[in-house]
Amino acid sequence: MKNTDLLGKVRDRFILREMSLSEILVSADLAKLGDVYLNFAYSLAQSVQSGKGVNARVPSKILASALKSSGLKKELPPRTSIHGQADAVEALSVYAWLKGIVTLEELVSLLSQRTDDPAEAFTEAMNETLKRLLAREC
Repeated sequence: MKNTDLLGKVRDRFILREMSLSEILVSADLAKLGDVYLNFAYSLAQSVQSGKGVNARVPSKILASALKSSGLKKELPPRTSIHGQADAVEALSVYAWLKGIVTLEELVSLLSQRTDDPAEAFTEAMNETLKRLLAREC
């Protein structure tokens, strides 16, 4: 099986139809896949910066901060926990990758530029993702 076939199957499984922004942000399935995806991208970004392999996990507080800074928190139900806010960032990030809106390489590049402030790096990545997503909907 070719890698593109495998990716196509993943896309078919997780994105059978177009989803609204609100649906994406609360999707538990996308959040689960997005957790792995963002930790991988963050590990790659840290590895690029340090020049050696890094296994990094993104703290929920950093993702929640990025969600708030990007203005997306208002799209979630009131009183969504920090973990739920982090899940929303993970879901949107992997959705954007599966849809071809933001590539893994682009995400790693964005995250590599602001290693001094991971929350700001993720905010920039969320802003770029949201900008591209909204441009596709027009």
